[in-house]
Amino acid sequence: FYAEPALREQMSQGHEFFIAELNSEPVGFSSFGHGHTVGTYKIHKLYVHPMVQGKGVGKKLIAWIIGEIRNNDAVAVRLNVNRHNPARFFYEKSGFMVTGEEDIAIGEGYFMSDYVMEKKL
Repeated sequence: FYAEPALREQMSQGHEFFIAELNSEPVGFSSFGHGHTVGTYKIHKLYVHPMVQGKGVGKKLIAWIIGEIRNNDAVAVRLNVNRHNPARFFYEKSGFMVTGEEDIAIGEGYFMSDYVMEKKL
């Protein structure tokens, strides 16, 4: 998902990327795009380097995304997070609520077992 051709493909599909820096060094990034319904957007990626987790970088990435999509009349933003990923609690503290579950086949009998989370704007 992070090889340059894959990232370029995602950009061509309308995903917008934002890189967070601290002292001119990248410490996190996010991407988002339009959701499946009018007025909704989806956070596709949100990663923060472990050395700066808990220092507000993730909050700033979410705030930046919400600021961008509010300019486009968004009513909600959604994301998927693995059911066993402790980031779920970060998203809940950020105002997201679990609205469903998805089991997404990724090949060779493997599945991504995710919560679908949403934040109303």
